[in-house]
Amino acid sequence: MTDKPYQANDPEQVKKRADKAKLRREQQHADLQELLALPSFRRYLWRHMHETCGLMRSGYSPNGTTQTLNVAMQDVAKALWVEVERVDPSMIPKMMVEYYEAQLRG
Repeated sequence: MTDKPYQANDPEQVKKRADKAKLRREQQHADLQELLALPSFRRYLWRHMHETCGLMRSGYSPNGTTQTLNVAMQDVAKALWVEVERVDPSMIPKMMVEYYEAQLRG
């Protein structure tokens, strides 16, 4: 395949790249929407955002390296939060409730 190099001043290439990016975003949105329809996935995702990434706890640590890691992990959880919120804002509270109800059941 002999594709010519991308030229940002070529409107056709710019449009083609933008269209591909839009299709990719739409597919990612649809994938997440499909996953969020599964209660087990919502509980799994919230567990990792909450327990693994420490979304709801302080990132502070007297050790600077540990604190940096904590903040980075929380940033991952926040990025996931934003992505879920874009698909369906009502999912965040739903995920929280389902996670905590599962904790109470044991």
